[in-house]
Amino acid sequence: AGNHEDGGGKLDDFYNYGDMAPATQDSDSGLYYSFDYATAHVIVLNTNDADATNGLSTAQFDWLKADLEANKDAKWIFVLMHKSLYSGGSHSFDGDVEAMRAQLVPVFYEYGVDLVLAGHDHTYTVTECLDGEGNAVARATANGGVITMNADGDGVMYVTLGTIGTKFYEYVSNSEIEGKFSAENSILATLTAQTFAKISVKGDTLTYTGYSVNDDGTLSVIYNEPADDLLLVKILVPIAGVILIAGIVVAVVLVKKNKAKKAAADTGSFGEGSDAE
Repeated sequence: AGNHEDGGGKLDDFYNYGDMAPATQDSDSGLYYSFDYATAHVIVLNTNDADATNGLSTAQFDWLKADLEANKDAKWIFVLMHKSLYSGGSHSFDGDVEAMRAQLVPVFYEYGVDLVLAGHDHTYTVTECLDGEGNAVARATANGGVITMNADGDGVMYVTLGTIGTKFYEYVSNSEIEGKFSAENSILATLTAQTFAKISVKGDTLTYTGYSVNDDGTLSVIYNEPADDLLLVKILVPIAGVILIAGIVVAVVLVKKNKAKKAAADTGSFGEGSDAE
């Protein structure tokens, strides 16, 4: 449920959730529920059911912890929630989002959640894998925009998926969370194109790839050259230029010397006792 489904029980009117959703919840603002798919346990939260004081309601938070405890041995655990805990938009400052960030990040890490997918801000950001205090941990590896994660590792990756429509939010810097983003795999600017992601799980390995949609309908992998590589280029290019200029100067000097020697040979001015050929 997104903020546009907050009220009127819209989701409950159109979808049959069966026993996935707890029957005791008030579904007016949306629904929270979970299900299993292959080797993954998927949890869907209702972020309309949250406030700036506590984060998720007590009822939903208690259900979440019980669900995580019951499924802690699942190979993969994915969480879907509309309001993003880590985004590059103005909603990252919202009170309910800040409260959920403080409430949920430690719990997600404690119970081994692997990936959290969210929206709300129409911006595209991918965090490093984070621990329960929001600090980066070495779990995932990235190569040219393709992120690989092993099932046995610890650390949660949070993704704000941008937009598949034409409504783009202004990118807003938030010093509290911006350092958590993977700069190589995020778009740290206002979007100009649609974005989406492909997630593939094979055995113990998850592969995540973000894409942007070009004007001609083709796709581009979302990837920015690492800052270290760019710095290396900035250093090497001037050095190469200096070497090139030095080489040209040496070549000019050698040419001038050769011309002087040839001229001396032609006039027989090699000095007394010299043989000219």
